[in-house]
Amino acid sequence: MKNQGKGPAHDLRLTSVTGVHGHCPRVVGRDPNLFPVPVAASLAPGDRVTTEVTVVGTEPIVVSVGADGGRTTARAGSRRRW
Repeated sequence: MKNQGKGPAHDLRLTSVTGVHGHCPRVVGRDPNLFPVPVAASLAPGDRVTTEVTVVGTEPIVVSVGADGGRTTARAGSRRRW
């Protein structure tokens, strides 16, 4: 994830993982569908942070993230990793 804003993003968290067809895939480890998963305390403008989510199944997923108490949100689609 990259902060493309003009100010810092605080309390960046994964907020959900859904299948592109609306199903909730089984997440291995900490599940953001149950409780948002912390990624970074602060992200300065232009900075990036990377995290991984492991799911069971082959359906493409959409990962939602939030920052600043949910005032800033974004979504990203999955890429298959072999």
